[in-house]
Amino acid sequence: MKYKIFILFIFIYFTNFSMETYPKELDLKDVPIVDLFAHLSKYSKYTMIGDSYVKDIIVDGYFKKGTSIDEILGVMEVTYGLTKIKNGKTLIFRGRKSEDKDMLVGKVFDKNTNKELKGVKIILKKRETIEAYSGTYGEYLIDSIVKGTYFISILSDDYTYNGDFLEIKDGVNKFDFYVERKNLNFPKNIPQEREQKNKKDDIIENISLENLNHEEIEKIIKETFEDKLKVSISSGNNSIVLFGKGDIVYTAKSLIKKLDKRKKQVRVTAEIIDVKENLFEELGFNWAYDTQGKLSDKSSGIYLETLISGTVDGLGEIMGSSINFISKFNSGKDVLDLTLTLLETTQDLTINALPSIILLNGESGVLKMTEEVIVGQDKEENTNNDTVTYTPIFKEAGIILKVLPYIKEDNSVYLDLNLEASDFKLKKSLKPSDINSGTFNADGGSKISRNLQTKVRLKNNDVILIGGLKRKIDQKINSKVPILSEIPAVGILFKSKSSRLEHTDLYIKLKAEVIEEI
Repeated sequence: MKYKIFILFIFIYFTNFSMETYPKELDLKDVPIVDLFAHLSKYSKYTMIGDSYVKDIIVDGYFKKGTSIDEILGVMEVTYGLTKIKNGKTLIFRGRKSEDKDMLVGKVFDKNTNKELKGVKIILKKRETIEAYSGTYGEYLIDSIVKGTYFISILSDDYTYNGDFLEIKDGVNKFDFYVERKNLNFPKNIPQEREQKNKKDDIIENISLENLNHEEIEKIIKETFEDKLKVSISSGNNSIVLFGKGDIVYTAKSLIKKLDKRKKQVRVTAEIIDVKENLFEELGFNWAYDTQGKLSDKSSGIYLETLISGTVDGLGEIMGSSINFISKFNSGKDVLDLTLTLLETTQDLTINALPSIILLNGESGVLKMTEEVIVGQDKEENTNNDTVTYTPIFKEAGIILKVLPYIKEDNSVYLDLNLEASDFKLKKSLKPSDINSGTFNADGGSKISRNLQTKVRLKNNDVILIGGLKRKIDQKINSKVPILSEIPAVGILFKSKSSRLEHTDLYIKLKAEVIEEI
């Protein structure tokens, strides 16, 4: 029994005395909620901050002496619709409108004393610059930012930090600064003193690049430092020249060293399978009359042809049957040919390709299996010698796979894929008897496309299968002779119909293999 009472006593003790309490009465009148968070942080092991959506909230209220800080915060959450997020020793309070926004939080510390620093300006730069200041306990918060890669640094009269690249992801991101005080009284060091002196003067620095192209580095430096640095390039030896204040030049030099790393390579292999199923049918009567006697080399009579070989554009060689009624008169110069066509064929076609391409990390590549056709022409006139030059304009259709790889530290590969499977739809018929003939140019025609865009993650040497790109073509053509085809009973002799049904399925099997450096 005594043992149970002792356990109960321990439980009550930790429940009541381990909870943080506010040591006096708390009377709030027209107090900004962010000031309340800063005040409560003095009596708590947590640093409390609010995002930009809560900074304008004004609170009123009264809490008795000894009220737990957790209870006070709970009232604020319910009353003002806040969401609390715990990140280490920091409590972040977000408003309703910021629940789906990404944010960056952290603290600023003195590197030598580990002291939290107030009033340090934090700079987050991508295309635009975002600024924030550290609070009483070194805390800072930047909200409503878009995920991506940023350059982060600080601006302070007393402290220095070289800057770094930071990847902002979904949700709450954390980054703590450990900055170093300027002009510390270290033992005398001649090279260091010379460097400190150079930082105050304008200097020129030539930096040779081993991996990156000088144009890439030039663009990054100009966007990051703007008019603080003058940048020029030397194409011959792939180097970049910096001119400006010493401290800015040294910061840029440090950044270039971090960026100028050898890029990894990845081999992307794509097995492309395009399966087509075709059904072609033609049934009807075709009439032909010729006054030159060239229509047929056969004499008058009836001809039956069964399972003879023929071709249809797009389908290749087929087998069919027909009945011909040929009559020649006027000494054989006039020929009347009546053909009854009975044709049906099916075809399965599989196009299988296995292209492979090696890409640098972060560089895009294209795999193609296409057909080009002329869709028009450019006309160029030369007035000096009165000549006209026509240049054909080509368009392509087929399978086009664009790949952009990103190789991570664990050798996993993120692939940004853009797939197009397209074909030409022909409209202006060159052969009226063939439904598959036609043109794709200024006179008519169109392009049918199936597109897929996605991002996938693969482990090194993993394989994925992409499918679901289906297409169905149901084409029917009815031909008839005006007036005669409407006559009852015999009208059928002046009609013909053709149909084509095509199903297409496209599958792509992708493999990503990181190439190890030798």
